[in-house]
Amino acid sequence: LHDFVTSGRYEPNLERVRDGLRTRRDTMMSALERELGDSASWSRPEGGYFLWLDLPPGVRGDTLLARAGEENVTFIKGADFFFHGGGEESARLAFSFATAPEIDEGIGRLGRLVRDAAAVTV
Repeated sequence: LHDFVTSGRYEPNLERVRDGLRTRRDTMMSALERELGDSASWSRPEGGYFLWLDLPPGVRGDTLLARAGEENVTFIKGADFFFHGGGEESARLAFSFATAPEIDEGIGRLGRLVRDAAAVTV
């Protein structure tokens, strides 16, 4: 680690990682706007690896997760982050691992599932 930092390779690598995460985050937020812009809301992180999605009323994260798995889409249901209940209509979406095209495709699939689930709750 010392050699990596002192050789001058650390800063360029850090910028490469930041640029990649920024691209993936921006891809996810654009895809969410396209797919769910009028029915859901989400955080707009300045950094990190995840964003928080608040689903439309009546769309539960646990039910959605079961359906999403059938479409090869995964997320962490929001309720997993609440100790005393809550988050049932939320999800944490990761943008750190998948490529930008995979994120765009996955959010397209997720958007369809959310719209289908919201239509049932109406």
